[in-house]
This record gives sequence, structure tokens and C-alpha cells, in this order.
Amino acid sequence: MNFLYCCKIRNRLLPRSNQYSEKTAQMVISANSSQSAMRWGDALTNCYCSRNPQMEKMNSMTSDVLSDVPARIISLNYGEYATDGQVGW
Repeated sequence: MNFLYCCKIRNRLLPRSNQYSEKTAQMVISANSSQSAMRWGDALTNCYCSRNPQMEKMNSMTSDVLSDVPARIISLNYGEYATDGQVGW
């Protein structure tokens, strides 16, 4: 099943009032459950934040099953990695 994973990350070096201090990333994750999709999305987000220590994960969520994957959002299988550019961090 496909789940939409969304997360918000923040650049700790910029003041919260700066419009570029927060970003939202989205990806569709094919997994057995919403919880599995959330775990994998969080793992990818945490990897990104560990490579970019100025960034921190603020929150994340998964939506209900998607039947159609929007073309502008990357689609991954559980356990599959993507480049930062593909995700759009």
C-alpha cells in the first residue's frame, strides 16, 4: 500500500522568523502499514539531519493510503534510499 509521508525540518542556524528556516518534505512510501511507512520516512529524515547538523526534524506524519501517486512526489519502497535532490530537502 502507498502512504504519503510528510515531515517538517528546521534550520537551527536561522531565526524562526526567517521564512526559509523551515522546510516540508514529502514522499510516497510503499509499505505494509502506515507505521512502517512512518518508521522508514523518519529514518530517511534522521539520516538527512545527521548529514546536515544544522537541520532538525520538527514533526512528521503519514496519511491514509493513496491510490494515485502525484508525479511531483518521489515514490519509494520501504527500505529504499533516495538522494537528497530526489526528496527535495
